[in-house]
Amino acid sequence: MHSCPGCYCPLSCWRLCYLHDFSLVLCTYYVLTTAYSFSLKRVVLVDVLALAGLYAVRVNAGAAAVSVPLSFWLLLFSVFLFLSLAMVKRYSELVTMREQGKLHAVGRGYVVEDLPILQSFGTASGYLCVPGTRALSQYA
Repeated sequence: MHSCPGCYCPLSCWRLCYLHDFSLVLCTYYVLTTAYSFSLKRVVLVDVLALAGLYAVRVNAGAAAVSVPLSFWLLLFSVFLFLSLAMVKRYSELVTMREQGKLHAVGRGYVVEDLPILQSFGTASGYLCVPGTRALSQYA
């Protein structure tokens, strides 16, 4: 059976995604990173959710690479922690912009008026990463 070389490579990647958990996670990470780079980073709040998701996929990839089961608690903790860190990053960028007299971020959808929202969401997600997951782990 003959096939063109250009058709074989995507099919091989697709086949690898179903053969190994790590390969599936790696393909997912590639797709999400590409989507983030081309469009998601320009949408307010979607960019920080995408960043937190990408960091959580890295945790999942590490667990899959060493064949260790990923606990619900670790995944929940990491998502809220990474979300908080992503919002702190955007918050600090907007504070720097405000000090420089700029009104909006270039290539991002944020404006200086988004500072209170980012501060509130970042604080809430940081708080949820420990007490929220601790309370939920009692029921898991």
